[in-house]
Amino acid sequence: MIFLLAFKNLIRYKKRTLLTFLLISFAVAIFIWMDGLARGIREKSFENLINFTTSHFQIRTTGYDEKKPFKRENFINNYGELEKILKNNEEIKSYTERIRFIGEIDNGVDSAPVIVWGINLKKDRSVFNLQEFIKSGHLSKDGAIIGENLAIDMKLKVGDYIYLTTKTLKGFYDSIELPITGIVNAADPQINNSAIFISLKKAQVFINTNGVTEIAFRVKHFKLLLFTIRSIRKKISNYSIIPWNILGKNYIAFAKADWGSGKVFIYLLMIVAFVGILNTMLMSVLEKRKEIGTLKALGMLDGEIEKIFIYEGLLIGVFGFIFGAIMGGLLNIYLVKNGIDFTKLVGSDDAEFGYKVMGLIHARWSIHQFLDPLIMSLITTFLASYFPAKRTLKLKPAEAIRKSQ
Repeated sequence: MIFLLAFKNLIRYKKRTLLTFLLISFAVAIFIWMDGLARGIREKSFENLINFTTSHFQIRTTGYDEKKPFKRENFINNYGELEKILKNNEEIKSYTERIRFIGEIDNGVDSAPVIVWGINLKKDRSVFNLQEFIKSGHLSKDGAIIGENLAIDMKLKVGDYIYLTTKTLKGFYDSIELPITGIVNAADPQINNSAIFISLKKAQVFINTNGVTEIAFRVKHFKLLLFTIRSIRKKISNYSIIPWNILGKNYIAFAKADWGSGKVFIYLLMIVAFVGILNTMLMSVLEKRKEIGTLKALGMLDGEIEKIFIYEGLLIGVFGFIFGAIMGGLLNIYLVKNGIDFTKLVGSDDAEFGYKVMGLIHARWSIHQFLDPLIMSLITTFLASYFPAKRTLKLKPAEAIRKSQ
């Protein structure tokens, strides 16, 4: 009976109930849509982080210092011996050596700072996806591949020559002339905007070293990554073995913080919904003073009357969540299947806004897309109806009936 009274009270004030209902539904739908798309962006971005930069894990020297790229302690000189130890590990699918340092390119008119990668031409494609994204030309042992946006900014095309200048391990600055043999349009804006790739051998000769800064690995079973790393650490103790999530910890921290700030928008919507429900319940108490007084006079307990108003709020919250979940779920189905062009979404293909994504992005599914807004809806509607319901306990039957006449 109490539940039925609550339901009838809601449909008596259709416009006010509908407005509050739609407000909650809108907040839930937006949450599901934003969560699905954000998960898709983050997961695709993490994939690109692995496929273009970190691999599944890397071996570096224990004294490696990214802020001092020409420090001798950064270089692994006996990497051939390490590879002999690791090549028979059943969980390792492939590996490759790389050198990374900073430099500057000059086209004769303009110059630009770049990150230089020296890569093993044969083995690199088995670990990283770079060569699959070469838009024009090819990677040559005597030339260089540069990011497409960098090529556009420097007015370079395949066949043009550049001067690459950097500091050698001896502490001197040196320059070499390189032909542009390829242009890459990767799914990582940082590579497109500021990267140049040359052969590992040429990079070693250029900066005067026989070593490499990292050995990158790809494993057969990603779920067994930590187990694989632990087994390798038993064989190699004097080097750092670093998984992808530690290599990219700054980026991962950014992604988590960015989604946290995105949730603030949802919470604000919920606060607006809270105020709307609170207003609805307060108006309901004021408009039903005579009815409340009558029910009390007929013997209905304070707790039972209180439950009527709490049920009203919870009904709005539950049905608002259901409708919002349907709307948000349908939109997420579309985004999972068809995706959304992230480049058009941000308005530029060279924007450096933090995420390592370009092109089509597909949304993802998660239980939290539905569980979180359900919990928020129930808590919000309960609190918004609880306090007005408490006001009914202060009303005396005779006074309530007299004042409402």
